[in-house]
Amino acid sequence: MPAPERLGGRDSLLLHLETPDVPMHTLKILVLDSTQRGRAVSREDIRAAVEPRLGLVPWTTRRLVERRWFGARPFLVDDADFDLDAHLGEVDLADAEPGWRDLDEVCARLAEQHLPRDRPLWALTLVHGLDGGRQAVIARVHHAVMDGLAAANLFSALTGESSGDVPPAAAAPRPSSTPGQAALAVGVLRSWGPRLRLLPVIGRERRASRRAEQPSPDDAASVPRPLRARRSSLNGRGEASRVCASSRLDLGAVRGISQATGGTVTGVLHGVLAGAVRAELLARGERVEAPLVATFGVAEDVADPRLGGNAIAETHVHLHAELSDPVARLEATARSMRVSVGQRRSAGFARTEFLAGLAPRVASRLRALAAPRSPVVLNHVTTASLRGPSEHRWLGDVEVVGFFSQSLAVAPADVNLTAYSYGGEMYLGLIGTPRTMVDPARFLRRMGEALVELDEAIRGRRGVLRGEESPSQ
Repeated sequence: MPAPERLGGRDSLLLHLETPDVPMHTLKILVLDSTQRGRAVSREDIRAAVEPRLGLVPWTTRRLVERRWFGARPFLVDDADFDLDAHLGEVDLADAEPGWRDLDEVCARLAEQHLPRDRPLWALTLVHGLDGGRQAVIARVHHAVMDGLAAANLFSALTGESSGDVPPAAAAPRPSSTPGQAALAVGVLRSWGPRLRLLPVIGRERRASRRAEQPSPDDAASVPRPLRARRSSLNGRGEASRVCASSRLDLGAVRGISQATGGTVTGVLHGVLAGAVRAELLARGERVEAPLVATFGVAEDVADPRLGGNAIAETHVHLHAELSDPVARLEATARSMRVSVGQRRSAGFARTEFLAGLAPRVASRLRALAAPRSPVVLNHVTTASLRGPSEHRWLGDVEVVGFFSQSLAVAPADVNLTAYSYGGEMYLGLIGTPRTMVDPARFLRRMGEALVELDEAIRGRRGVLRGEESPSQ
């Protein structure tokens, strides 16, 4: 039996952030076109595709186990009672009850349902009845076992470039028992080796950060300071209900703006988001007199082929929604992003991992206490931007014609936008709560309107921006 694997610091923090009102799983939505095969995908087809390949991704057959007195960082151990059928579900939109009658509604309901802790932390739901006879597979995966970069890698690993391509098979282990407390105690001792080895890395990163070129005072002022942002109606106080919406942006237009301004796709995305946030808050009757704050994860290594775990660190950027001119708004937002990402990379990632594992339960309790009460917040919205395959991928003889991601709504920053570039389109997934995002589909339409506004302004004023670095694109 292999040695039990203990969760890392960031993994444990994400596990303990989960509360009755805050499920901590993300959703990955694959839109399927089975025209070529001549018949719809069935639950049995999904089972037949998944079962032979569970061994490629070890966490798919491992469940959480705690060592007494060391529950802050549990173990993932091979599940002796693993039952694949318990992870597979099915919904037909044509026969669904109210609240489950379109794909976004299904995503919202599944986002509300916690993944059981007595089994591996994932589930698949096959959805029938989309427009044009299409189907979807919704994968729910706890953030403690996989971040966005790992999810993108996993999607590529389990799909092919053309029809008929299938990934190699790898059977999952079938343990006869679960490790006992003695084996877990040994695992606790072993787990401190990697953590102690982080200390000299932290020292090297700090010295390198001191030697790095420091930003100018103006650049430094462009980065949000922690807990200085005032609440807005985008900030919630904690509730169990979720709302979701999905849409697409014209990736060609986004790239055109990035090329015209010397920027990047991610920078343009946040400039567009600033415009949408401005329009949303003004429509709600709120005054927009100061920048808002977005939080996003910067990957430690964007080329890392890992299929699980978390290796990101958060950073923060000003969304200059207070600026009415779309080009000025993009310029200021892009500058904030460039400096913020530079500072994040200069600071390194080892310290984040080490500190996250010290007291993950305490951090969770502090968030739960502050979310409904604090007049200041860390951020107003959370974002992610990932680059996927430029061409459609295939699940055997089934074409994956769309890929959306819905992330986490964690109060007080309940609104979360994920952008995923796939097959020449930018797919947007928005999740929030009914109080913070009354009409999520309308907000995504504002994203499209803000892109058109910015595109038209850039066409008349080329060359405004020069130089920007992106955290993920």
